[in-house]
Amino acid sequence: MTPQVKDQAKDKTIGDSSLIAALRSYWSVTFNDVPPVAERFRDDFSTRWARFHSLPESKRYTNSKAEYKIILARHNTVRNILIKSTHIVLVTASYSESSSPKAKRGHRFQKKIHWQSVPLHQLDDSYASSQHLHVFVQPRKWTSGVLDNVLSKVADDKIGNVFIFSLTDTWLYHAYDGGADIIFPNSEARNKFQIDHVDWLSAHPRWM
Repeated sequence: MTPQVKDQAKDKTIGDSSLIAALRSYWSVTFNDVPPVAERFRDDFSTRWARFHSLPESKRYTNSKAEYKIILARHNTVRNILIKSTHIVLVTASYSESSSPKAKRGHRFQKKIHWQSVPLHQLDDSYASSQHLHVFVQPRKWTSGVLDNVLSKVADDKIGNVFIFSLTDTWLYHAYDGGADIIFPNSEARNKFQIDHVDWLSAHPRWM
């Protein structure tokens, strides 16, 4: 990672245009300009990828407060392992047939900055003839539990395409309604996580 990107990541007064420039530089260096589409991460970073399920026995949805606590505890445990910086980037997204970005209604977290729009129909012909994913970013200060409201909405399948990363590190964390996909800094860190949290993993041969 370049010193410029690190400096920009730590600058609390960074403007929108400077943040986008830092993001582009970071994403190119760290993730090889792979489109920020969550479903692509597993295949594009297979040696660093792992998935954990947020409830015991791979239960997908919660129906009790006790299970919400388990979900949030697992998410925060993993992110506390990954996050070394106090500054992170929260990513959310919306879909539309238009190439013009539009934040999804109901996303009321903080100010969102448009990062890029991905023409999904050009990546995969299973999409409609004009389908775009509009990707928005929000710089956030990390403390354990600060994203619990977001993660609760993800767990209830009220929002999707949510992931976080840090401009000063090389991991990525994608939360979905059944758990999370993680791109670790390297395969050794991925393997250690799978050993330490084997009871959180799927029984599927590919850990799906």
